[in-house]
Amino acid sequence: FGYFSRNSPSKQKLRFKLEGAQKDRWKLNDIDTNTVQERINSWLTKTQHFLSEITLPLVKTGQTGQSGPGKLDPRNEDEVDNQEMEDIFMAEGIIPRRLPNGNLSLAAIVSIEQFSRMNGLSGKKMQKIFRTLIPKTEYDDARNLVEYCCFRFLSRDSSDLHPCLKERAFQRLMFITMLAWENPYRDKNNLHAHSLTKSSLQGKLVGEEAFTRIAPAILGVADHPTAHNLFKALAGDELGISLRVWLTYIDELLKVHEGRRSYQIFEYPQLSEERVLCVGSSRKRPVLKWENNMAWPGKVTLTDKALYFEAVKFKGRSNAIRLDLTRPGLEVKKVKVGPFNSGLFDSGVAVSSGPGSQTWVLEFVDLGGELRRDVWHASISEIITLHKFLN
Repeated sequence: FGYFSRNSPSKQKLRFKLEGAQKDRWKLNDIDTNTVQERINSWLTKTQHFLSEITLPLVKTGQTGQSGPGKLDPRNEDEVDNQEMEDIFMAEGIIPRRLPNGNLSLAAIVSIEQFSRMNGLSGKKMQKIFRTLIPKTEYDDARNLVEYCCFRFLSRDSSDLHPCLKERAFQRLMFITMLAWENPYRDKNNLHAHSLTKSSLQGKLVGEEAFTRIAPAILGVADHPTAHNLFKALAGDELGISLRVWLTYIDELLKVHEGRRSYQIFEYPQLSEERVLCVGSSRKRPVLKWENNMAWPGKVTLTDKALYFEAVKFKGRSNAIRLDLTRPGLEVKKVKVGPFNSGLFDSGVAVSSGPGSQTWVLEFVDLGGELRRDVWHASISEIITLHKFLN
């Protein structure tokens, strides 16, 4: 195709003409079909590439098998992490950066843009929807826009653990979102505040207020009543939670959820309607069930409705016995256990439904103290108290 210059008098009639045309007359036989096809294919390729860049989702499912939790080679982990970090910040922010209260920070731009794409919309479209839903005073606060884009995507799933948490890029996006919520505006006194890089992100810390606001919205990560305590446990002596601590916590959390799910499926198929909360099974710290001055080692499982005990046998496995924790009149208390009712060991928990009823006496062996027994006592007591309240 041959283009006319902008100064050509014919530009008002035609912006381009076919080569070989004479006096605006041309013949179909004079057209090279191969050349036209190649040019069209080139245009389609460029257009497809452009659209792919605009609608590129953050979560890369194709890399799950290589960069999933527990599958990274420690020698190459930093290299893979840096590459994924670069992929996030190379995403072009096309949303308006200027809001009435200031310019958006880069963390806010990345969070809003990426969650908008994951919601199937552009950043501008998401802003327009947000503007029509809430009053102007609320819209002027960029923090509300960050929350809206994030919570809209997270609310689409209702599973126990959000499936996107298995993706490393999504884990980082949630960390960036917490930073965006904490500092939604660009620092006017710092001209380089917008040039957030992967190296600077490594040094960022998420504060308690941002963590307790965003983390409980992610299914399976945190609960509102315990979010503050969880933050203190993760932050330790630091002023906030670093990216490394956040990623480590998510990795360990995924292992716990996967172990609980596999345990529930293979160990106790009948627990399809119950949620496993605690499992006590260890060779170094066994669980003993006392009956008639005899201690039987075994495995104890606490669910949201019952307590299970499976005694260990020399050959094969015994059937698990069940103590229903939903019935009224149940009591749980700390007791001392030992042969012939000697009470030598202060590490037992007794669960009964009143005088004359069956009583379970479990000993949680812990040579380091009474902490293990106290944890189990508190957990069983919480379940009993919950059902008393519901009934």
